[in-house]
Amino acid sequence: MKEVIVHIGAHKTGTTTIQKSLHGYDDGRTKYARFPQSNHSIPMRSIFQEMFDQKYHWKQLGWTKQELEKYQRTNRNILNTALRDNKAERLIISGEEICHLSYEEKRSMIKELHAVGAEVRIIYFTRDPNNSVVSVMQERAKGGRSVHLTVRPNFKAEVGDFLDFVPAENIHVCDFNAVVKSHDLLEFFGNLIGIKLPKISSKNTSLSAQGLALINIVNNLPFSTTRNPALLSARHKLVSRIMNTFSIAAGYDKIDPKVFTTLLSDDTEDQCDWLKDKFRIAYSVPINRSHQLSIDDYLENSLKNHEAQIAKIFRKLDLKLSPQKNLQENIMNAFLDLLIRGAASKHNTTLLVRSRQKIQKILQNHGGIIGQKIIEWRNR
Repeated sequence: MKEVIVHIGAHKTGTTTIQKSLHGYDDGRTKYARFPQSNHSIPMRSIFQEMFDQKYHWKQLGWTKQELEKYQRTNRNILNTALRDNKAERLIISGEEICHLSYEEKRSMIKELHAVGAEVRIIYFTRDPNNSVVSVMQERAKGGRSVHLTVRPNFKAEVGDFLDFVPAENIHVCDFNAVVKSHDLLEFFGNLIGIKLPKISSKNTSLSAQGLALINIVNNLPFSTTRNPALLSARHKLVSRIMNTFSIAAGYDKIDPKVFTTLLSDDTEDQCDWLKDKFRIAYSVPINRSHQLSIDDYLENSLKNHEAQIAKIFRKLDLKLSPQKNLQENIMNAFLDLLIRGAASKHNTTLLVRSRQKIQKILQNHGGIIGQKIIEWRNR
């Protein structure tokens, strides 16, 4: 292997589109690493990340420790085989979470790639923090995290670490905003590495302000909605219905990025100055990032006059919106109904009752609500 090209993201810079186009690519000279997933983030983390078993959500996926260890061994074998394939000259690896490996983990990865005699090239796309803050925040919300978490652009660590292991001329940093404004992304990426990538259709759904507001309510229910497969399944059904109903394509509001620039970390300007100095990409982040509306007020206001559409979500899920309960209580009831449906068929009341103890354990102090829900299901 003469060369390894490592595309390290960053998040929300067209990585999914690039990875889907690359998946299975092999022209005899250049090939894409044959991990099962088109996104190599988790496979590469499983190989190089210390304490991967403590950082990856394998328990939520229902894996055993033995299955996790097998997954790591499989990924290691796939990478080793690819690096020692003398038929191909170039290997491409793409995973946006690679840039989040620690300094020592990146060093270990590059050392291993160099060990087969390969030259390493790094490709990294950046985004203007003023715009990317919304993308980062909404991806967190989709995954169940708070909309109030600080967003920290970390150009120095994500790509800067590699300057200690890879020659600067082999590190290609591109302004994603500028690229998509004047180029086709896949054509640009293909030209960058000297191949022709197939066109693909890619759909990456952005949340509307209304969708974000409702998902934020789901994320603030008085119990976890992501702790295990049963909870994740119920969450997925509810969140998917919210996103489909309140889509931007259906005419609902795009999220106002100015509201969320308050989330940018205090060192954002310093990070942008570093990026400009090292790679001549300039972003101007306002020092005063205050906004007249708080995030909570903005989300609450976005739901005004949308009662009919919210009721439609419940109907599509074969649920009822109770006028006696507030919106949070209705969403909690909807989530619990979906959870119980997933635990047992409504026609199998014996299994449903047996599921009660398991569900009560999941929801800890909310067993009384579960008991009431089971009674409702048995009376249907």
